[in-house]
Amino acid sequence: MTKSNCFRDFLKYSSLNVMGMIGLSCYILADTFFVSKGLGTNGLTSLNLAIPIYSFIHGTGLMIGMGGGTRYSILKGQNHHESANHTFTNAIYLAAMFAVFFVLAGIFFSDDIISLFGAAFATGLAPVFSILILLPYFIRKKNMFHFVKCKAQKAPFTKILSSGIPSLITEVSSGVVMIVFNAIILNLSGNVGVAAYGVIANLSLVIISIYTGIAQGIQPIISRSYGMKKLRDIHATLRYAFTTMLLFSVIIYGVIFLGASQITDIFNSEQNAMLQKIATEGLRLYFLACPFAGFNIIISMYFTSTEWPRPAHVISLLRGFLVIIPMAFLLSWVGEIRGVWCAFPATELLVAVIGLCFFLRKNNKQDEIVL
Repeated sequence: MTKSNCFRDFLKYSSLNVMGMIGLSCYILADTFFVSKGLGTNGLTSLNLAIPIYSFIHGTGLMIGMGGGTRYSILKGQNHHESANHTFTNAIYLAAMFAVFFVLAGIFFSDDIISLFGAAFATGLAPVFSILILLPYFIRKKNMFHFVKCKAQKAPFTKILSSGIPSLITEVSSGVVMIVFNAIILNLSGNVGVAAYGVIANLSLVIISIYTGIAQGIQPIISRSYGMKKLRDIHATLRYAFTTMLLFSVIIYGVIFLGASQITDIFNSEQNAMLQKIATEGLRLYFLACPFAGFNIIISMYFTSTEWPRPAHVISLLRGFLVIIPMAFLLSWVGEIRGVWCAFPATELLVAVIGLCFFLRKNNKQDEIVL
């Protein structure tokens, strides 16, 4: 593959994935805006406390989708078309069972969830519109998968769930981190501090989605090139990804640093001076993590795509649980609310150093330099 073809493929895959991920993440960001307008500071606090629940539900969907999609692709590649459709059908069975469970739990066991409707209801409703948009594509049979008559089977369920568990862990970890941050901030700054974190955390979902889109875009190119032993194409694709990530990071942080007050003002319908101060400072500190988070997401995808998934798992666990939670408690003890905002960039910087060590180790084994 020539450099021009490699760059063309990078642009095609990455741009589509970035736009798709931004669209998905904007569900919650739009919800945050309307909640802030209708319910003010207390509404933002309630929404931020409810989002971890949504993360678990969304993570369950990703687990089934990614696990089922992986198994489906393997079977299609082996020309086992009927078995592939059995996998698709069983994935739908699983999704239906989890959906019934979550609905019943919401109806019978949580009056607090009901009290959040007008608030977090739009976040939960938004994926329904995505399904309605995609449904005609499925009905007109413009896809390669379809329902088949088969019983719900234990073996496909097990394979789907086992392949999708990493996606569940990644999504759930973000919810766990939000719970920890909410608890720490509530103790330090009360409801107003949690509301400020709500603005920051929801904006973070959109920004992280950009890096995720870039990483998802390079995955098919790197995997294909790795299988064909075209190391130069891998190196070129990585350079394009890192260059694009750095460009986005500079632009994003520049906009946030210069416009932090204006961004906060959009969600501060009550013109709460304390919320304005905390969120403005928090935006400028929290998003220092941009280039490091982007590096970690891309390098994790590189490891996964080149059949060395262990470093990717280590990076995900460190970012999701093992470093950021202790870092939040430590820095909040040292610097109070400012320490909380610094926990995210400090974690991403430390993990980026570890990821770089893995990266250099892999290159030393290949006796070549990638970048």
